[in-house]
Amino acid sequence: MSVVLVVERFNELFAQTKYKEAAELAAESPQGILRTPDTVAKFQNKKNLLENWLAEDKLECSEELGDLVKTVDNDLALKIYIKARATPKVVAAFAERREFDKILIYSKQVGYTPDYLFLLQMILRTDPQPIPEELGLSPEKVHLDMLDS
Repeated sequence: MSVVLVVERFNELFAQTKYKEAAELAAESPQGILRTPDTVAKFQNKKNLLENWLAEDKLECSEELGDLVKTVDNDLALKIYIKARATPKVVAAFAERREFDKILIYSKQVGYTPDYLFLLQMILRTDPQPIPEELGLSPEKVHLDMLDS
């Protein structure tokens, strides 16, 4: 199916409120032509529909779908990453949310060892709030470690 036909078919399905079929077509679109923030934004107005599909296991979760949804909804993207077992993305999402305790719990549950230095660097670049003392790190120490690497 040509790219133009895929886009036309997607718009037809969406206009007919056949959202599930439209979502499946978008997920499988050639060269990812429909896997864009604009496509996800169309479904954003149907957020409860996406959440219901997710809860009912009617949505095939993948890291790519999580990345698309993340452009408009971080919470829903985290749920998708978890269902897709995209462990590094789950850990990064918890780090962005500064939910450090959840990183430890989740990582232990799935047998994953996060790259903590990378996570701290990412957090400090995007959100330079003080690091919680319970992590045993001061921003100065992390900054010095970053300079050494």
